[in-house]
Amino acid sequence: CGTPYQAIQTNIRMNHVAIVDRGRAGHECRIGDGAAKTWGARPTNPLKEVKTMSDKALRTVVVDGLSVETTDQGAQAIAKLQSDLNDANELISSVDGDHKKALEAKDKELATKDAEIDSLKAKQLSDSDLDKLVNDRAKLVADAQTLDDEADFSGMSANDIRKAAVIKVRGADAVEGKSQAYIDAAFDLALDAVKDQKPDPVRDALKKKAPKAVQDNGQGDYEKRLRDAHLTAGGI
Repeated sequence: CGTPYQAIQTNIRMNHVAIVDRGRAGHECRIGDGAAKTWGARPTNPLKEVKTMSDKALRTVVVDGLSVETTDQGAQAIAKLQSDLNDANELISSVDGDHKKALEAKDKELATKDAEIDSLKAKQLSDSDLDKLVNDRAKLVADAQTLDDEADFSGMSANDIRKAAVIKVRGADAVEGKSQAYIDAAFDLALDAVKDQKPDPVRDALKKKAPKAVQDNGQGDYEKRLRDAHLTAGGI
């Protein structure tokens, strides 16, 4: 035939016959049995012909960044697996989010309790602090009684004591709508004004509405001598 070759195989003797779907000799190789309508026996039953991957249409799907060729059924299976994986990841993310929120809420609760504990510790008074509060309270009550010695300041706060004393001295209009800083200043000014006044026994006696002996520097003796002058021999 004019085709180059290197060897000739002769005296071929077969020892077996194998009927397969795809013979090495090609699809034309078959058993010639002399049938009227067919030329030899087909390797397989045409009604039960087996289809391989190459006989079916293939699709390309992307799995984790990689392109994979598969059939429609394979693509459906991959899509379902990917959907299940996404659902699982979303569930994990949701659980992690809820756990994080729970931790944040617990941390906030603990921080609030720590702040309350620190606040209670700050409110605890030492013995010296308690003594100072008692002394300051006693001084405030004494100062307020200097302005209003008839008032009972028991159970009143420091601000209310100052306000009541200022009202006693200057009237209710003096504190109407005023800030506590204004009232504190008015209290100090009223107290300074009282302390600057010289002692007046008569005023104090009238203020307390009780009789009190007043030093008259000999005025009483002088008036008595005048009244009794006629009883003495030498007169005045």
